[in-house]
Amino acid sequence: MAELITAVENGKELDTPRKRALKVGDMQAIENALVKGDLSGLSESARLDYVKSLCDSLGLNPLSKPFEYIVLNGRLTLYATKAATEQLRKINNISVTKLERNQVGDIYQVCVYVSDAKGRSDCATGALSLANLKGDALANALMKAETKAKRRATLSICGLGFLDESELETIPASAKQIPAKEAKNLDERAIKQTLSSKLSELNVKPEEQKAFITQKVGFSLEKMNDLLEDEEALKILVNEFKQKDKQ
Repeated sequence: MAELITAVENGKELDTPRKRALKVGDMQAIENALVKGDLSGLSESARLDYVKSLCDSLGLNPLSKPFEYIVLNGRLTLYATKAATEQLRKINNISVTKLERNQVGDIYQVCVYVSDAKGRSDCATGALSLANLKGDALANALMKAETKAKRRATLSICGLGFLDESELETIPASAKQIPAKEAKNLDERAIKQTLSSKLSELNVKPEEQKAFITQKVGFSLEKMNDLLEDEEALKILVNEFKQKDKQ
């Protein structure tokens, strides 16, 4: 995957045994990722390659989680986090040159003008509804509109079409709806990872966790989720498991 991405970036046709060995389905998944931005067809290792190559091309530190996954209109894609825009501003010497604030009815707008070290300039708008807001909620909305504008302007001047995380809450729920199969896979992975973290906090060693789940949970996702919501019940089961292990 990384070889193919590098070849595309350099405008070269890659012809290697690895490419020739790829199945038609694999090539279709790579095409969807590179052309349509849909990563759902890639394996986890291929997605990792894709994100790492993307970070390398932009000079971002992948360990800082500059991108996160989101499913939009049935496509598994990426959005830029706060870490991404902050690093991009530093790497490209992006400065805010002017701020304009305006309010139309309940909509508060902030327009941010930016420039980079090469003299290029750009602008972007952040807007939020202030309807029925007051006090801290109103103050937070005003600051959020400015933050949204700065992040959108940063991505725009860098020539990146990614969504910023501050825009996610304004996307209709229907557009963010995860297909049933994808939702099941994502939920299962999240539940198992969260349970593993909880067990580690309760001093259950990684090598013991599978035995605990087998004996006390039975690999039922529903029961795993119930235990995550009831920490006391989880502690009781862990204590029972440890006592039985000592016997």
